[in-house]
Amino acid sequence: MFTFQAPPYLFHNDLDISDAQVSQFTPIYYSKRFSAIRDSEQNPLHYENRVVLEAGDIVLHLVAEQGRVARVEIARVWDTLYYEDGSPIGAVLVSPEEDQLNNYYIFTKIDATGEEKSYFCNCNTLDQKQIHRHTELLSRKHTVGKIWLPEKDSTQPSQLSNTTPYPNQISDEYLHHAVVHYARQGNPACLFAAAFWFREQGKTQQAIHGLQKAAEKHFPFAWLELGFEYHEDGILGSHPDKAVTCFRQAAYGGLPLANYQLALAHIDGIGTEQSDTLALSHMQKAKDGGILAANLALALYYRNGSFNHLRPPSSPYRTLTPHEVDYNQAAQLFFQAASAPWYNAPIAAYYLAECYRTGSGVLMDKEYARELYRQAATTGNLLHEEIQTAAYYNGDVERLTQIAEDEPFAAYLVGRMYWFGEFAPKNYEIAKRYLKIAANSGHSCAEEASQLLQNSRDHWRI
Repeated sequence: MFTFQAPPYLFHNDLDISDAQVSQFTPIYYSKRFSAIRDSEQNPLHYENRVVLEAGDIVLHLVAEQGRVARVEIARVWDTLYYEDGSPIGAVLVSPEEDQLNNYYIFTKIDATGEEKSYFCNCNTLDQKQIHRHTELLSRKHTVGKIWLPEKDSTQPSQLSNTTPYPNQISDEYLHHAVVHYARQGNPACLFAAAFWFREQGKTQQAIHGLQKAAEKHFPFAWLELGFEYHEDGILGSHPDKAVTCFRQAAYGGLPLANYQLALAHIDGIGTEQSDTLALSHMQKAKDGGILAANLALALYYRNGSFNHLRPPSSPYRTLTPHEVDYNQAAQLFFQAASAPWYNAPIAAYYLAECYRTGSGVLMDKEYARELYRQAATTGNLLHEEIQTAAYYNGDVERLTQIAEDEPFAAYLVGRMYWFGEFAPKNYEIAKRYLKIAANSGHSCAEEASQLLQNSRDHWRI
């Protein structure tokens, strides 16, 4: 994760820093100085079946990373939090055995009177949409609860007859028992969880069956996974049109990663019509939904004026009329993608460095660009060409040399460094060796490497 102290953007009014009022994560303790309330009759937090959440609820938690379920866990609702006006903040989830509350952070909100109020939550605070998609009530200490009636804007008491007994000890065994219990009753979230476990165990047929059953009950994550099964040439085979159908159902269910996959399909017309307009719309929805890959894809789109960076070299759509570039928008998106903790943050940092080196969308700052190149080079995967270029600007000749035999672009960069004396002493023999590797490859750098070798006599005065 990069912690940038960025020079100012050219157009300050265009900045949208959504968490500008959020403090750093610090342990705090609940006190009356915070404005959060724990109950609301006007818009209570509720599960998909409209049962109102209560503190102490034991829930199935589908933990997603960048839009895709990565883990199936059990959690306890510590409490529900609301703003002073009764609108929901979210449900705070903790591990079942956790009693103390730490790692909360404070944020502020301006109320209707213009007064700034302080609230708090933790990193596992789920909003209403996330509660619907990511949780399922498994057990409650008592069987009396409330049902939310949106048509009446009110709640009414209800007897809960379909929860498992509250466990004396919460364990993985209990979680599996409860999930199987509800899956047999056709609960879509538990069908999905069971399918997830089957896939982890290598029981692919059972996993697919569970996903299909959950999808029949309109569970968005099941549609998403079926889309990947058709898309990735899994047990269901490669069927781009079926993959698009599944991703579209998942997108209808509100999953932004599905929008990202639909954008990729529209970019090259795979399984659906080719349309940069639809691709841009879906990519924007994915970005708004927190998919960082969409931030990076959009940044490159605004930088280059096309989606060609996502198209294969043989794509017939690479010749489409380019869109007008927007360097300012690109720089902001690169900044967002580089500042977040995800696997391609170093690549985004490289492109942000390019912005500062050339003054594209930001005030030119070559010193800051060098710092970004350094961070990208030292934290990124050197097999990516963006990271190789960052390593070049960082003078990492030794690291590039280590991979140059197998990576033609790295070989070209090493050859350049010894050819021109960039971050390394001039050495014709070493330069020639690595430039030949690049020149004899099918890489796009081969032509320039060959040109350097052809001009060697004049350059080196041999």
